[in-house]
Amino acid sequence: MSSHVPDLAPHRTRADVLLVGSPLHDSVDRSLDGRRAPTAVRRQLVAIGAVGLVGLAVTVPLSGMEGTGRQWDNLVLALVTGLALWCGTPAAHAKSGRALLTARIAGLGGLLLLVANLLTGLSVGEGYGRRGAADLLVALAAGVPLVVCALLASQASRTRWSMSLVTAAAAALSLSVPAAEFVSRPAQESTSLTGVVPDVIAGFAFYAALAVGGAAGLCTVAATALRRAVAAQLLTTSLFALSASSLALALVSRTRWWELVADAATLAAVLVAVLTTTRSPDGPLVHPRDRTPQVFLPGAVLTVAALTALPVSLLVGLLLGRAPTTWSIGATAVVVLLMLARTIWRYQERENLDADLIRRDADVRELVSVVSDEVAILDADLRLVVASRAARALLGLPTGSDDDVDLLELVDPADRPRVETLLRDGDDAPRVIRFALRPVPERPTAQVEATVLRRPQADRQVLHLRDATDHHVRERELERLAFTDHLTGLPNRAQLASALDAGADGARCLLLLDLDGFKAVNDGSGHEAGDLVLVEVARRLQRLVRAGDLAARLGGDEFALVLTGDLHAGAETAQRLVTALSQPYRVGQQTLLLGTSVGIARLTPGSGPIALREADDALRAAKAAGKGCWRSASADGPATGPGDVLQGVAEGQVQVRFDALSHVVSGRPLGVQAQLRWEHPALGTLAAAEVLAAAGRQGAQRPLRRWVLEQGCRVAATGVDLNVGIPLTADIGDASTLGEDVADALTAAGLPAHRLTLTFTEELLQSASADVLPALRAVHDTGVRLALTDYGMGSSLWGLLARVPLDAVVVSLGSLAATTGLDRALQVLAGIARATQEVRVHTIVADVTSLDVLARVSAMGAHAMTGSLLPSGMTAAEVVALVQSRDGAALS
Repeated sequence: MSSHVPDLAPHRTRADVLLVGSPLHDSVDRSLDGRRAPTAVRRQLVAIGAVGLVGLAVTVPLSGMEGTGRQWDNLVLALVTGLALWCGTPAAHAKSGRALLTARIAGLGGLLLLVANLLTGLSVGEGYGRRGAADLLVALAAGVPLVVCALLASQASRTRWSMSLVTAAAAALSLSVPAAEFVSRPAQESTSLTGVVPDVIAGFAFYAALAVGGAAGLCTVAATALRRAVAAQLLTTSLFALSASSLALALVSRTRWWELVADAATLAAVLVAVLTTTRSPDGPLVHPRDRTPQVFLPGAVLTVAALTALPVSLLVGLLLGRAPTTWSIGATAVVVLLMLARTIWRYQERENLDADLIRRDADVRELVSVVSDEVAILDADLRLVVASRAARALLGLPTGSDDDVDLLELVDPADRPRVETLLRDGDDAPRVIRFALRPVPERPTAQVEATVLRRPQADRQVLHLRDATDHHVRERELERLAFTDHLTGLPNRAQLASALDAGADGARCLLLLDLDGFKAVNDGSGHEAGDLVLVEVARRLQRLVRAGDLAARLGGDEFALVLTGDLHAGAETAQRLVTALSQPYRVGQQTLLLGTSVGIARLTPGSGPIALREADDALRAAKAAGKGCWRSASADGPATGPGDVLQGVAEGQVQVRFDALSHVVSGRPLGVQAQLRWEHPALGTLAAAEVLAAAGRQGAQRPLRRWVLEQGCRVAATGVDLNVGIPLTADIGDASTLGEDVADALTAAGLPAHRLTLTFTEELLQSASADVLPALRAVHDTGVRLALTDYGMGSSLWGLLARVPLDAVVVSLGSLAATTGLDRALQVLAGIARATQEVRVHTIVADVTSLDVLARVSAMGAHAMTGSLLPSGMTAAEVVALVQSRDGAALS
């Protein structure tokens, strides 16, 4: 005979993948694709279920009737439960917060089920109703499903927990009436059932009513992100109720078939519970959208059906000439009282909500009326709902008047149509409108500037007003225009000259930069496209400079930066400039690719002209070195080229360093990304762009590529499931040999192909030779992964997938924030994560620099992250040490 406990709490399996996927538990599928882990668990559970069904079919006929003798079928259920719990253990260990609590409670229920079946199978006790140890464990386990349902239901925001309890109690009591009338009562009156069998039958029936009714009532409302989990929990509870009902029928009919149905239902409930555990969220529901309550239709339907069962069962009993039992009468009275209390409660809740809205509206009116700023609120008809005293004074309205006024009546008739169009048809983005007020003697102010704010889908607008005719405003505007470049809004050459002549405490340096390939943009796409590119360059520069530093436009495609710091700080900023300004530029329907060269010079008081000449000489040296790099002026003049790349490799100057990759949610290290570096004895540390540019000039692309592949694969082979990413550049050289080079490196290191990921930018797809795409597809067919870096700055995902089979995209949060700001960058990242999930492409977020940003990124569905929170610039030995300490998370 079978026993019943609740399921393991549903939770989603973590995407534990290195770069594109990596397992956390030996029992989980070793595939790089994190979506295959639930598939592997599902296959294991299907196999366990098939073996369990065969075992039950064999052992049910051999087990004793009515719980006497050796119960072989319970031993089979104990074994199946243990195996299922083992399969779900990795997913349960990955939980945190409320998810971990739910998993622990459900796991406790699973253990109670295992022990109860084991005791019953070994005949420890005296059969049914003897209050043995197995009966006690079953009684404890029977309440766990409702506890799990309650934990899931409580995660929906803005829901009344007590209201759900009242609904659950009413539904359970309603179902207890047909259980009492048509199961318990006939069993008690039957002359063929003796001993404790009628009591056991009644117990099974009442448990089924309590489980189904209680679970349905608790699950009428569910959080958006937990709808699947709630559905699986409701199914699991229903299967346990089916098992209890089948056991009751087995006692009445004394046939083995009902015992087999009961055992099969228990087996199915356990397997569904464990499978759901592997597929539900790992931690708290951070995003408010995930916690939004929604009516859960299956739970609502079951609740209505349960409440309907009460009057139907009483009516059928009266038609059969049977008076209702005392229990049925009492349960009906309690249900009526509960529903009456629920109705009164909802009515009071609605009244409280209306009163709260009225109070809030009054508070807003009072707050706006007393603020010192010129603030006004418009309704859908563009009437002033409320305005501050300062706003009424600016508009020429009586201060003490509360009458609503049409704003358009205050606007000059010439501006009225334009203002009405902007206010009625504008989007939800903040915008500034300027208009003239209708001149009257009491209102000397003639021009008003209004910043309009409107919440999405709201019918009211907030206006921040300003006197636009103020004399000081005009003076500041004229002064700004005298020292500002009219196209980009940056300081112009005149303001740069003032900054160069000004004294300052501490070291300063001057950076001159020139765009590489800008003339081709003007010639090929037109001067309008060139102007848009210059505006975008200015925006990126403003994001990169610190407060107190100066970014200016000299003219054409030449810019200058005055920075606080020595030449070393200037070199770091120059490298960031080279990286940021080489990102693709989106102009209309075109994606334009440019680079930049930077010259650096030391700036001392009174040395402005000298610093300009030295920085210009260094800039020319950077151009001569292959562009896309920086050079610094020194006492011996501008630096020359770095020298022979392969000789640098042989001497150990050219190195492969590795940056760590971490899972977004858990912080567990997932892999490393290779980065080139040249520790040059004369030029200092040279970035990968300069190393690759030198290799291209010397025709050493392939030897350098083979060496980097060999180094990366050798490091990855030191870990059990360590993956490595190797970058490919636009100057890839002979792409036809790429497959051969990759195969040789994998073979030499003994590394499986799926643990190598080749990363590249969109520039490679657009500017490389025609044989690049076939080469990438051929390499991907061998199992090697492909990832696009710096995604979000160029073409759409759909266009890229049509050309190359991507497994992941790397989004540089720093590059996005440099052009749009952090908040807008995070919004773009959220959209990218949603789009990539639809096509089963992983999103990896680069440049995560703080725990606050990490928390916001983890709520967006991104898979992995890199940034200053993780180890970077690691040598091969440091990577091996990190792999050998996998017990510790990389992110504290």
